[in-house]
Amino acid sequence: MLLPRSIRVQAIASTWPRSRTMPPSFPPYSRTEDIDVAAVLNMIGILTTPPLSSGASLSELWAFVRYLFAVTEDSDLRLTSDFQEMDPHQKTILSDDFGVGFSMHWLADRLNLIAACDGRYFIENHLTSIGGTYSGGTAKRGLGKSPDFVALDAAGLFHVIECKGTQSSLGYRNSQLRDTARAQKMTIQLPRHLAGEILAAGIFIAGPSGDETEMRIVDPEPPEKYVVRDQDPHLVRSAVVRGTLAKQLRSAGFPRFAAAVAFPRLRPNLDAPGEMRENELGVLNRRERADTELREQKLRTFEADDDEFVGRRIRIDLPRPIHTRRGDYTRVEVRRGLRRKTFEDAKSRAMDEDILDGGEAAKVVGTYRFGEARGRAWMRLGAGFYSDIRFLR
Repeated sequence: MLLPRSIRVQAIASTWPRSRTMPPSFPPYSRTEDIDVAAVLNMIGILTTPPLSSGASLSELWAFVRYLFAVTEDSDLRLTSDFQEMDPHQKTILSDDFGVGFSMHWLADRLNLIAACDGRYFIENHLTSIGGTYSGGTAKRGLGKSPDFVALDAAGLFHVIECKGTQSSLGYRNSQLRDTARAQKMTIQLPRHLAGEILAAGIFIAGPSGDETEMRIVDPEPPEKYVVRDQDPHLVRSAVVRGTLAKQLRSAGFPRFAAAVAFPRLRPNLDAPGEMRENELGVLNRRERADTELREQKLRTFEADDDEFVGRRIRIDLPRPIHTRRGDYTRVEVRRGLRRKTFEDAKSRAMDEDILDGGEAAKVVGTYRFGEARGRAWMRLGAGFYSDIRFLR
């Protein structure tokens, strides 16, 4: 590990319903685990990238790298005084990002996840696949908000996950899980034979002193809202895979291509139940903007693990040296991209088809893998996507 920090992890087995048991890969008791902060930053980078956006900027690559300076040099995970004393808005963003990054990094390993998309996007895309309209129930904020992620594992099961993060207190984290998170995560109900875990994960991020950082995973059973009917599994799988691919393309610097892949057809309007968000002209314009981007934008590539990737690379001079177990560093290089073959396959088919079949999905998804070598913390998603943070002296 490049930047190992310990956190306490506990899964509350008593919150699982009687009909199911807690996964055996979850710890049956509270324990301390080491997690690589650099690997978590790679996870934050891809998971907080929206599948739909109006533009792309290299500043996005700095957005999550700045958190390198958020943690102290203690062996356990703690925030520095500077980051703990930020204004409330910035503190909320950091807490949310850490809630997503640490929770999903841990769950990706324990559940053998191979893809994850935003919960709100999943509902929109699924409705598009079945030709349906929305009847209500997922506000962008509050108790009706859709869960953060719908994730797919290697066994073909789908997991509904809500992530929370706070710097306030352990008690406030517990209240988040008890009240808000448990209602939000159940805004999606999947058919029994496709359903995996329905989880709320929350992390309390400690300051320079006091209580230690702790992550808790629970599975309460509140009322359901958005119901996925018992249809062909490939409709559900396609929604998650398409959302994952759109995030990858957006991360690689192709926002218009990503938008066209995310929604090759009409988008339902989740804010106005029973209506569509756009007409056919909107779909045509989205496709034309994607075609223009692919035609006019010069492909930038980089080499990693003896393979070629299409994407972005930026080197950043750090405002002060970062201290690691391998020494001090003054710059970082961030790279994100898709394997060229995956990129070319997406160009040829992903915008033209409503459903991505199993063969196409296999090119996009795969086990989340993390590693570190020679001052470089990397993340792979299957054979298709690559992200790394390289520390430079």
